[in-house]
Amino acid sequence: MGIKVKLSKKQINNIIKDYDIVLEKIFETKDGISDTTYIGIDKNNTKYIFKLYEKSSIYEVRNEITLLNTLSYLPLAKSYTNIENIKMYNSKVFALYSYIQGSSPVLIQSSHIVQIAKFISIFHQKSKNIILANKAMNISQILKTYLKNIIQHQNISVKLKYDLLAYNLKVHNISFENNCIIHGDLFPDNTKFNEGVLTGVFDLSQACKSSRYFDIAIIINSWCFKNDILELKLIQDFLDVYNTYSNLNITIDFLKKYILYTAFFYALKRLNNSIKLINFNQNTYENTEYLLKFKYIDKLNTRNIL
Repeated sequence: MGIKVKLSKKQINNIIKDYDIVLEKIFETKDGISDTTYIGIDKNNTKYIFKLYEKSSIYEVRNEITLLNTLSYLPLAKSYTNIENIKMYNSKVFALYSYIQGSSPVLIQSSHIVQIAKFISIFHQKSKNIILANKAMNISQILKTYLKNIIQHQNISVKLKYDLLAYNLKVHNISFENNCIIHGDLFPDNTKFNEGVLTGVFDLSQACKSSRYFDIAIIINSWCFKNDILELKLIQDFLDVYNTYSNLNITIDFLKKYILYTAFFYALKRLNNSIKLINFNQNTYENTEYLLKFKYIDKLNTRNIL
């Protein structure tokens, strides 16, 4: 979310003129950095989300709308965009969605975790037979590309390059099987809760065929750390619910290698995105957060955890 392209109310109404919806007011969103997102209100005081995608293709947005339409019984936004008639504005895809009440959680509690576990377990189960245009996600190939870009970049210190190559040796033989459709970006800021109840999960444009363990590891890395310490109880709360709804028996010890890999993946992803910036600094929190998580997870003993 957030604002990358400044638009007036007149411009947005002109863009969505085929929707038979006229916005009386618009407000810029403040959270997130990926896409241009406005809140709009019509004469009946109904709220909408207007989203101008910065990078997503028509195929990716079509995938998102397909999932929203098919899994409408889950807490997801409603799409007002016709899946067969997705259009573009200045070479960027746009779409209109229903507004989800609530806010993204800041202090993660067990109550948040168990609701996310229930959501993603049902999402993994019920999306199995949905056919998406996106290709299956080749996680290892993406990681290799990130690593290559970073190692070749002149603004990365020799020490960090050495550390990254050493970290890569710890995860290079870990593989992910494509066993379901994943959300692929289920961070806390892609959810909303209202009075403690999950009201919506959004940003499904990265959804694709991949591994449930990658999706789960994303959630653990982004939801279960408190003050740079991994809260094992939160992980167990998540797994208790996920295993119940999925009829599986996934343990923390089994997941450790995937959590480690995913921490490394996001460390490389953030560095890869940052080296393109003029004011690049490898030591910002944005660039070091997942490196710190990687080192913490690597040292964590999970063998005696049920």
